[in-house]
Amino acid sequence: MIAFRQCILVVGLAFAVGIGVNTTPALALDGNKWRELSEGARFGYVAGVVDTWISVRVYSETDGKPEPGYTPGFVESTLQLASNCVQSMTYEKIFAIVEKYVKEHPEHRHYAMASLVLIAVTAACPK
Repeated sequence: MIAFRQCILVVGLAFAVGIGVNTTPALALDGNKWRELSEGARFGYVAGVVDTWISVRVYSETDGKPEPGYTPGFVESTLQLASNCVQSMTYEKIFAIVEKYVKEHPEHRHYAMASLVLIAVTAACPK
């Protein structure tokens, strides 16, 4: 458990450094504000979102077996799909997918950026 917490701390610090001195609250970061960030900060944001999916999945898999009859909800199922999809991708590929999606869908740029990362990746995953 200590290693997991250290990993989360390192990811959090790397994410904070990637964003730099941006004072926009994370919950307020939509696609429009994300596009205003430097390329490195945008890349760091996407990597942080993806790392979170993977960390949540790993943690949930090591947290024991679900209760009998348990059915994952929509969010859990979607995160599982997304984390499975990105396993064979580089961060550069994932970033390119997100950049392309946000550029080609200006009508969605008012959505929370973490949601746009999820939408872009799941849209690009083989069905």
